[in-house]
Amino acid sequence: MPLTPRTRSRQPRRTLCLILPLVALLVLMVGDLASAAYPGANGKIAFVQFDGGFDIYSVDVDGSDLDRLTGARSDYEPAWSPDGTKIAYDRIVQGTYQIFTMNADGSDREQLSSGRADNLWSTWSPDGSKLAFTSYRDQDGDDEIFVMDADGTGRVQLTHNRAMDYHAAWSPDGTRIAFNREVDHRQDLWVINPDGSDPTNLTPGPLQGGSPSWSPDGTKIAFVRNREIYVMDADGSDVAQLTTNTWRDTSPAWSPDGTLIAFYSDRYGAADIWFKSASGVGLTRVTDTPRKSEFDPDWQPVVP
Repeated sequence: MPLTPRTRSRQPRRTLCLILPLVALLVLMVGDLASAAYPGANGKIAFVQFDGGFDIYSVDVDGSDLDRLTGARSDYEPAWSPDGTKIAYDRIVQGTYQIFTMNADGSDREQLSSGRADNLWSTWSPDGSKLAFTSYRDQDGDDEIFVMDADGTGRVQLTHNRAMDYHAAWSPDGTRIAFNREVDHRQDLWVINPDGSDPTNLTPGPLQGGSPSWSPDGTKIAFVRNREIYVMDADGSDVAQLTTNTWRDTSPAWSPDGTLIAFYSDRYGAADIWFKSASGVGLTRVTDTPRKSEFDPDWQPVVP
């Protein structure tokens, strides 16, 4: 399987998917789906599938109605817009990652970033007007967090340091942006204001973490530590482990009603999309595609 230009240790999702064996698996569906509550109904799950190339798909939470949305064979990290009508994602263009958007059905694709620097890992502001993202365009030559308008204009750099800042996640109330900061191979979760002010480390001390995902009510953050999913309060307190096994569970994504957390796991050999209740009870497998792997899930909000 070919390596992509940014296959590096600080990119757990992509690096992991490249080393997962591709085997045939059995379908396992358990538990009832939670009813919609807050802030909207649970729509489809967008994800990346590898079958010789990387493309974005969407699927219903019961594993039905699988739709292929892209075909460039180099697409990653889907992120639903707050109204569930668009998806932002990364595509390799002439050797660099660039940010695109498309409609929920894969139509009307638009490239938002360009140039010789990588631009990737985008997250929507709650009103859908902006995207926070990671870029290597900083003059120091490291990853930093930027914000741009949803049409790709008005780029503003939020972080300025020699650490590697990446994988942003915008809080539901729009007041904070969580992200990974890596220094000397240590990865912590930080938050900043949307203007870059008031940086705060949520995981000081022995606790480390990455891949933040806010709960829909903004009170909690799901994250990854040591190949397991954890949940903590938004201020970094009350940390609880959601998954416990010898396999790799990573890339958490909350359901829009706040009751479920999707993630990908290689617990049966290849990567598949799963979800558990936010309390850690139950386990449901969403994808099971022989000789393929699925990862990078994100859950579509359905707005009335």
